[in-house]
Amino acid sequence: MKPQLPCAVGLFTLIGALLLTGCGTGADSDGSAKPRPTVPPAGKPDASPDPLDHEALGDFNGDGHDDYAEVLVARSKDGERHRGTLVVVYGSPSGLRPETAVRASAGDSADEITALVRADLDNDGYTDLVARRGNHPDPGEVFAIFGGARGLSKPQLLDVPEEFAPRAAGDFDGDGTTDLLSGGRGGTGDPGALPGRVEGRLLLGPIDRTGRAARQVPLDVGQHGYASPSGFITGDFDGDRRSDVIMTYAYDAEEDESAPRDLTPVAYYRGSPDGLVPGPEVTPPLAEAMADIDDGPRGGTAGDVDGDGVDDLVAVGESPSRTGRLTVIHGAKAGLGRGRPAQVITGKGTNWGLGAAVGDVDGDGAPDLLTAKPGFSLMDTDQLILLPGGPEGPGGPRLSDAQVVPGDAPGLPGRPAPQDLSGARLLDVDGDRRQDAVVFSPYWNKGRGAILVLPGARTGLDTEHAQQIRPEEVGVPLRLK
Repeated sequence: MKPQLPCAVGLFTLIGALLLTGCGTGADSDGSAKPRPTVPPAGKPDASPDPLDHEALGDFNGDGHDDYAEVLVARSKDGERHRGTLVVVYGSPSGLRPETAVRASAGDSADEITALVRADLDNDGYTDLVARRGNHPDPGEVFAIFGGARGLSKPQLLDVPEEFAPRAAGDFDGDGTTDLLSGGRGGTGDPGALPGRVEGRLLLGPIDRTGRAARQVPLDVGQHGYASPSGFITGDFDGDRRSDVIMTYAYDAEEDESAPRDLTPVAYYRGSPDGLVPGPEVTPPLAEAMADIDDGPRGGTAGDVDGDGVDDLVAVGESPSRTGRLTVIHGAKAGLGRGRPAQVITGKGTNWGLGAAVGDVDGDGAPDLLTAKPGFSLMDTDQLILLPGGPEGPGGPRLSDAQVVPGDAPGLPGRPAPQDLSGARLLDVDGDRRQDAVVFSPYWNKGRGAILVLPGARTGLDTEHAQQIRPEEVGVPLRLK
């Protein structure tokens, strides 16, 4: 048996309100008593950090177990007050350990912590967490919490350009170091934007712990000043060891005669030695694959779905018959969509397919595809849907092998909220080389909330051994007093 680990050291503050709370006083910024976290086991840095390896970014302390990070929002009973808190819970052989949880509070009820980006910013072999704190539309401040053998460090402000809002990370210029991407904000087609417009920008690595980058590159992704991107999907879709980006845009230009003629809801940019450049056309068209009948593009995710060593795009969209669908557009050395034909997987219901993620859940070496079907009404139960991987892609030619986990599945702990089981993330929190589904459900346990872990197993997601962590166990009750 391992000896009990000592308590983490102290409290530290940043910008007055932003705290990362460890042990010591056991109190948070509101003065209430909080659990006293313990330090997770010491890990080791990745000897060959690769900014293109997305799965390697799950573990902050290098102990072989992925860690969970989420912003939990507590609200008053009348809904007038709220407070966001960034919570990190470390993984272990038995799953997530709530006693290791650390918290960073946004402080002021008007402030929020947004845009959580995992990246090895300083190239030391440990995953870091980059985020932004502010009050919309105030651009706020960008900070980083650096990973290390004993877990995350204290928050540190980054010296980045004014109004730089990190939305994605990768190696866009292919030099082996991490870069940060901001898509800018505003545009004449955004009626809710602040006056003026902020253009996009790339911070090209290496980036030191103060936020200073080797190079800064302006990025014109604003479609002639009409709209700024709102969604970002990164992956190496052509196998050239540079990160590429799919950007999605939300606007309503149907009756706007000032809209550019070449306006597009989805844009593809390839990595290059100088940063990002417009990519070639993709088949099937990205806008079609991500289409939503009533709204903007639904987005998607990236991952090596077919196991050929090149990232693929999983586009989430809605068919003309108003059923949800996933379109796997395969990456290839010749370019995105220029290899094997796209695979279209259609489900039942307009919401089917939302929240896709790629990872090996059953441990057979073939990437699986996890998605969801949020309920359309209070009488419609949420579902997690696991499409097992294989030679023909996730789910095979039919969906008969799919595993469906409804919100009221037997074995799920606590008091279920059947209409609140979606938005799962894949992390290997127990280190068994199978990806686990982690879901935060604010309505679980009659509104007290829960972080749920559905372990990956040989047969898929294991609901019988699901883990539940209540928000108060990590120091963030969801009801403000």
